Amino acid sequence: MEAAPKPNYIPSLQDLCLPVVIDHIQRDVYSNFPDKLTTKLSDLLFDNLHIPHLAIPEKIMEKIKKHFSISHLTLGQHNYDFFSERQRALQPQMITKLELLSLKNSLITKPNPNGKKKGTCMYYQGAVLYSEFFVGKSLNIVLFLTKNLPPECRQILEALVLQGTSVLFPQGWIRDLHKSFPALKVLDITGCSMANTEFKLLCDTYKNLTHLSIGKTKVNDLTGIEALTELTYLSLEDLEYKKEPNFYSVFLLEKLVVLDISSNTSSASTAKLLTKRKTSLSNLQFLACCGNELTDEIVGVLFQQNPKLQNMAVVSKYILKSADVLS
Repeated sequence: MEAAPKPNYIPSLQDLCLPVVIDHIQRDVYSNFPDKLTTKLSDLLFDNLHIPHLAIPEKIMEKIKKHFSISHLTLGQHNYDFFSERQRALQPQMITKLELLSLKNSLITKPNPNGKKKGTCMYYQGAVLYSEFFVGKSLNIVLFLTKNLPPECRQILEALVLQGTSVLFPQGWIRDLHKSFPALKVLDITGCSMANTEFKLLCDTYKNLTHLSIGKTKVNDLTGIEALTELTYLSLEDLEYKKEPNFYSVFLLEKLVVLDISSNTSSASTAKLLTKRKTSLSNLQFLACCGNELTDEIVGVLFQQNPKLQNMAVVSKYILKSADVLS
């Protein structure tokens, strides 16, 4: 059921035309499709034509290969063959943002058409990455990226999202990633395993990051994060810090605006750690702390210590800054 339009809302020309264009592409109505779409239009149409975890229909894929110039690309299960020789786009894709979702480390055998097993491959919930990209049980993600992305993307890729479930990358992968993609400003590795030493290397190499998500990576020492002086967004979802000094480098992030310390448990103590030092996060405006142990006292101190903090996400609701909270 579609959401009711807002009162006095006047739809834009794009709002009116987009559903019609998408429908016509899906039904293959157009006889004279433009040779090459602009990047902005390509991104808009691609986002509306595909669902990351569903296969792209062959006819639509043909249109994408021939006419689209995509800069923002999100792929999930059944869509990794976008990089295959059979599906690879004919137009040069100048990717500046790439999202790879539902990565897994489950090595299985791929059956050939005759029913005989031949070779090994990696299925990411239906998508295939062959064993050439693996070092033992570790996914050589840098090799995968450099082999499948056009060389022109290496200097322009600014946002990389690698989300999975306990995905293993080989030792030193951050160093290799920086050599191949030095321009990253946004990095999300939620659910990918990372050692504290690798995290420290990340902070030493990608000092221009503005957004960083390391949730569910098991990093438990943030020492070195102060090198990320441009960081405005930080996600530490489901991470625990048993030693207080291992967390306190966060207070050195002077430009931090959004901090996510949420947890799937109901007993996380990270919010309490934020109150144990009188140092403030001078630009913090939003704090997500679902699953943390919270009391009225902790909430009050968080608002008092952080002068620009306006709201907090707690479970499924927000706590807004108010006189009652501060009293």
